[in-house]
Amino acid sequence: MVGLELVAGYLMAWAVRKARRVGQELDQDADLVLDAGLDRLHNLVVAKLGSDPALARLEQEVTDGGEVSERTRRRVVDAVAEAAESDEEFSASLRDLLASLEHAAGGEGAGIIAGTRAAVVTGDAEVTAKDGSAAALTMGDVTLGATDPSKPGRGSA
Repeated sequence: MVGLELVAGYLMAWAVRKARRVGQELDQDADLVLDAGLDRLHNLVVAKLGSDPALARLEQEVTDGGEVSERTRRRVVDAVAEAAESDEEFSASLRDLLASLEHAAGGEGAGIIAGTRAAVVTGDAEVTAKDGSAAALTMGDVTLGATDPSKPGRGSA
């Protein structure tokens, strides 16, 4: 089935957005549409997979720090793939929801859903840094320019 990586990505986005919006009120129609679609996808997958440990782990990793390990992502993809292969109705529902989410996220075949240290990109993405800057979908600490070697913890010149 096409789009299983997207399913895992959207499930991560659902968990990130859920954690981020606690105590916040959504104020844009697009957020409402996207959140509704992510909720439908989450509910569909949970209804099919039940208490699969991969889903519980995904939600726990997002809650703990916002990052989902590659292993957990693969486990979610594998669990959804297995369910989709054995249930055509589930597979068709996933395809329909993915198409709906792609449209809500910014159009056919292209869109971005971002949260704290997580992003789902459908379509092409280009990240560019200019003039001594840094650019990435996510990155850790970055130091630009020369460091002062006389500061503690740095080597002396």
